[in-house]
Amino acid sequence: MFLHEAFAFFKKKDHDTIMLSVSAKNSSALRFYEKHGFETYVRDMVERKL
Repeated sequence: MFLHEAFAFFKKKDHDTIMLSVSAKNSSALRFYEKHGFETYVRDMVERKL
């Protein structure tokens, strides 16, 4: 699986953190990443009616 390969790659490079962006409206992606150990760290707010 690609995610496991990414974990191995970053571990080999001595990184201990992976950060990614997921739309708050993409509930299936949120569940997927949470299932694999990711947690919310930063929450961005957007005003779309400019």
